[in-house]
Amino acid sequence: WIIEDYSIDDVFTVIESADIEKDFYDFAVKSVDVKENVQMKITLFVKDGKCAIAFRWNHMVFDGGGFKQMIKDITDNYHRFRIGKTDQITFRTGTRKYNRVYEDMEHGDEAKKKYKKTFIKDSKALPYTKKTKEDEIFLIKRTLPNDVLVKMKEAGKECGGTLNDVFVSAYLRACYRLMECDRNDSVTISCAMDLRRYIKDVDSIGYTNHTNFMPCTVSKMGDSIRDTIKELSENTKALKADEFNGLHGLPLLNIGYNTMIYLQAEIVVKMVYYNANLQVTNMGVIGGERYQFDGHDITDAYLGGSAKYKPTSAVCVYTVADKLIYTQPLKGNEKDREVSEKLFDLIEEELRSL
Repeated sequence: WIIEDYSIDDVFTVIESADIEKDFYDFAVKSVDVKENVQMKITLFVKDGKCAIAFRWNHMVFDGGGFKQMIKDITDNYHRFRIGKTDQITFRTGTRKYNRVYEDMEHGDEAKKKYKKTFIKDSKALPYTKKTKEDEIFLIKRTLPNDVLVKMKEAGKECGGTLNDVFVSAYLRACYRLMECDRNDSVTISCAMDLRRYIKDVDSIGYTNHTNFMPCTVSKMGDSIRDTIKELSENTKALKADEFNGLHGLPLLNIGYNTMIYLQAEIVVKMVYYNANLQVTNMGVIGGERYQFDGHDITDAYLGGSAKYKPTSAVCVYTVADKLIYTQPLKGNEKDREVSEKLFDLIEEELRSL
């Protein structure tokens, strides 16, 4: 990273909006120009006393966990500003280094030797069209009411799984149906892991990336979603019990970036980070007291990672105001949008069947 001169106008804009949802969408589907001196854009849309704040950033700046840290800092700073404590406005300036994950571990030195990446390659993919230059970014979003969320929690408890296991099971079953693959074949979805779990004081680090992936695999579709939840939960228990879960392959990544030129390092990155066709990220709860803007709750949100090239399907799931929301950004065409909408229909159908 190179620090360049910039002004606040390069980063932040306020717009009086006639249609907040449309303006938000139009802002969100634009790409970040890697040649610009700033790699983040923030816009505040205002209409009739309501506000929406939109962020767009280079995915190398930080991951979902880093974004949640930043939102927390912004809401805290907004409160301090409102009560006149402008001298206490601050942002995290701690380390961005990947090896911070080892420092608090009992066997950190052993973790640094985990060169071999543990992933499961699965060539199965959703029936998207082939990539073309005409492909554009589009965003899919689905919101389900609290009663579905309640049923998911109950089903997870009954089947010995987590809320994440329930959603991933619905996603897996939707893929089986949409891909029309043999229901007795195995299917794997790569589930993002926040490696900040290994850092005792996450407030001591800066905004950065601390993400790896865990393979969530079932050997067959199963007769019902509860069957899928039970198998998935059982299959992931051993991975979750691994003291170094999510840390395998990181040392190889470090060697690549520190001993090779950029293009060579990119080859190593692709060896370490297999870009799975099916991915999911659970962002957890967004909102509540932790993210209030001076007493005002967040009522809705669109969160998503970088727009993926086909055939990668990267779904993001989270809760806002007791609602379940799942999203997907993708570069494609109208036929691809129809595939993604059908995927979301099937996920909803599976969840409502609980």
